[in-house]
Amino acid sequence: MRQPHGRRCRRPRLVLMVAAGGVSLALPAVARADGLAVVPILIGPLQVLLTVLPAILIGIVVAIAGTVVAMFRPTALKAAGRLLWRKKLPVLVFLAGLAGVIYGVGYLRSAWAGNGGAVRTDLSGADWWAYRGGPQRRGAVPGGPDPVAGGVQWAFTEFKTFYSSPAVVGSRVFVSAADKGLFSDRGAIYCLDALGGGVVWKYAPKGFRATYSSPAVAGGYLVCGEGLHFTRDARITCLDAATGKKLWEYRTASHVESSPAIAEGRVYIGAGDDGLYCIALKPGPEGKANVLWHLPGEKYPDCETSPIVHAGKVYFGLGEGGHAVVCVEAATGKELWRTEAPYPVFGSPAIADGKVFVGMGNGNMIESAEAVRDKHVRRMKQRGASQAEIDAAYARLGPAGEVWALDLQTGKVLWRYRLKRTVLGTIAAADGKLYFGSRDGVFHCLTTDGRLVDRLDVHEPIVTSPAVGAQHVYFVTETGRLYAVNREDFSDVRWQAAVGTAGPFLSSPAVAGGRVYVGTSADGFVCIGTPVAEKGPALWAGHLGGPGRSGWADRDPLPERGSFAWRYPKTDSAAEEPSATAKVHAPVALADGALYVGVEAGEKVGLARLTPPRKRRQPPKEEWFYPTANPVYESPAVRGKCVFIVDGRPGQKGRHLHCLDAASGRVVWKRPVADDAPAALAVGADRLMVADAADGLSCLTFGGDEQSGIIDEAESWRTTGLALVGRPALTKDLVLVATADPPAAAALDVVEGGVLWRTKLPAGPTTGPIWRGELVAVGTAEGIAILGLWDGELRTFIRCGKVAGSLVADRRHVAATTVAGEAVICTWEGQQVASAKDVLPGLAPMLVRDRALLCRKRDLAVLRLPGGQVKRWMRTSWLGGITAPPVLAGSHLYFGTGRKGLVCVRPKR
Repeated sequence: MRQPHGRRCRRPRLVLMVAAGGVSLALPAVARADGLAVVPILIGPLQVLLTVLPAILIGIVVAIAGTVVAMFRPTALKAAGRLLWRKKLPVLVFLAGLAGVIYGVGYLRSAWAGNGGAVRTDLSGADWWAYRGGPQRRGAVPGGPDPVAGGVQWAFTEFKTFYSSPAVVGSRVFVSAADKGLFSDRGAIYCLDALGGGVVWKYAPKGFRATYSSPAVAGGYLVCGEGLHFTRDARITCLDAATGKKLWEYRTASHVESSPAIAEGRVYIGAGDDGLYCIALKPGPEGKANVLWHLPGEKYPDCETSPIVHAGKVYFGLGEGGHAVVCVEAATGKELWRTEAPYPVFGSPAIADGKVFVGMGNGNMIESAEAVRDKHVRRMKQRGASQAEIDAAYARLGPAGEVWALDLQTGKVLWRYRLKRTVLGTIAAADGKLYFGSRDGVFHCLTTDGRLVDRLDVHEPIVTSPAVGAQHVYFVTETGRLYAVNREDFSDVRWQAAVGTAGPFLSSPAVAGGRVYVGTSADGFVCIGTPVAEKGPALWAGHLGGPGRSGWADRDPLPERGSFAWRYPKTDSAAEEPSATAKVHAPVALADGALYVGVEAGEKVGLARLTPPRKRRQPPKEEWFYPTANPVYESPAVRGKCVFIVDGRPGQKGRHLHCLDAASGRVVWKRPVADDAPAALAVGADRLMVADAADGLSCLTFGGDEQSGIIDEAESWRTTGLALVGRPALTKDLVLVATADPPAAAALDVVEGGVLWRTKLPAGPTTGPIWRGELVAVGTAEGIAILGLWDGELRTFIRCGKVAGSLVADRRHVAATTVAGEAVICTWEGQQVASAKDVLPGLAPMLVRDRALLCRKRDLAVLRLPGGQVKRWMRTSWLGGITAPPVLAGSHLYFGTGRKGLVCVRPKR
């Protein structure tokens, strides 16, 4: 049995060297001279700070040391002792209380570290005994429905970074976490409730480092590696899967980014340059790990892949310095065959139909082949290599990739499938087909005989492994885009969603119970998606999605930066002339994958239905255009098969409320709207509200088919004497309105229109009401009034100046812009949490998780919540100024401008 190597392997440490004339700092030595690895996680540009930081720290230490020396003078110690003795009783009480608080906080953190809700303890599901679940590497729990829609269901953010890929057993999700920075290196293993994200247990002992390895769970045991690529003495840890209690650990002489395979009471796992280990699941004497055999790193270098066990044999790949696929006896570790490869084998082997399938190529999860090659060639030049050697390396390390099928018994290569770039993820096998992505941005389906079945070019590198459900296959791109694709027809992309805001995205998705589970680098660990369900009628309730909505349509995250994608309508070469400008006055509406936008471009005035392009650099497709007598100043609303718009603004003649067929753009019906009417519009599941007169509000109740726009006149009603301000807001039982005379907020009975309560406001209203939960908010000439939903009682008043445009809100915040150009974000209780100046009045912030997107004169900017710094997101001055607030869907932003019409912004690569 091989003994632990911890004593003969120094841990990386920072060494301060003070010399006569300067201070320098030595960073930890790297694993190998060439530095090539499958996951070379980098700390970042903060290393520049190190040139001055030691001197600063030394100055601080000297100052503190002087104070400490003074404190330990005999006279000072004697005085302190007398004081403590005189106050011994209160001091003892204080220390006891402090100990209780520390213990209590630790207990509560361990019990409630999740996102709330009761945790479940079901471990009755099938074992997830190897990386991606088993030998076929499907990454999915069989038997459950496929998720094909929806956004983030919950996000666990105790750690922000999860490179690990989850294992799902029963109603539990197991995953490891990473916090790796210039001054931090910590990790944890979590067991989470699959339904709510609550913490069942957490394993994070002192010194446990940021981890890439993914857990394997079988027979009540959990095994996981530790560390990232530069970790030199990483541990293999075995826990009780039900409780998180440590059963044993073993310290290796390298990193353990490999994920384990558990079979026949043993665990098999790679340890980088320390080779491959086989360890008994049950601990040996004194609870220590029982290593059954070990393949040394000298003969099996860069053992990065996750091994798989089949029919008494273990299969694994070797990366840099190894370039091979290897098969050994599971019982003894005896090598049975070794097939050399032209490239590093970073894709873990999958087994199906009597074959072994692996991906390989140049490049790694962080760096392209070109970046790796340039770094390698640079080092060769520094070592004085000949030009011939450099040329040979340059050719050998260029972009390339292959998928191999090998015979299980002999290792003979049965077929090769060549690609433009490397395959880093593990191939998933299902029903005679293979699924995998490549760094070339193409997702492939082959038969197990090597014949191409289908391919989908997503134009973004794919470095993770897919998950194969019953009818769909799922994968995540380098930019964090999750795709759900029909297994039988890749042209049928059923669902797309962004899983996070910033890369790298190294976690591979797992599918279980109609949900997708996946880690991110900046947004924690997320559960996303919903299974197939009967859909109700499509609904876009009006301005930005309905009263209080801020335009965040589908819960996809806001990208870190934006880049121009397309505009509509695309004018001719004379587009810079004022006569050829295109204006959009109101936010777009979104429903069933279509955009509805009102445009004013010369003689082209009306409403367009657009289909966004699937590929970059393509314009949207105009499905139809409906001309109107006046421009569209109010955002469209959509219900079922119908689109509703009002043309014109107060003072213009010939105005109408139009009901259009969503598919064709044909008129279903239209009703006149008074010239001086506000024409504010709101649509609910069963009725439509429109301020079609200067002092009146009409409620049109839908009848007939729930998808149609047929109005049941007998169930409709109209009120007079209400001079509405802003838009009405619909709840299930109430219609909320704000009125100018008297300056008040009121609640009407949704069925008959009778006034249920009316509350005089501290100042005249400037917006319509919005609501969340049991509270209502109204913008006024002096600030924001917060009222009770059921009684109208004034709860608090936020003095922030005259509110312009409309209010927006989420569960925690109410936000507005003022006529003075200030964005104000407060809690529903009235506490201001953030503000920003120089925003465009009337264009409310978009609230996206912990950020607010602001419209400014020359750009779009992001404000971190709470109270963070404002940072430019994208320059927009060249577009002619933003005229309509943005809507975010699919991590793409859509907003109106005064010169370029509707603009679409995509995530910046």
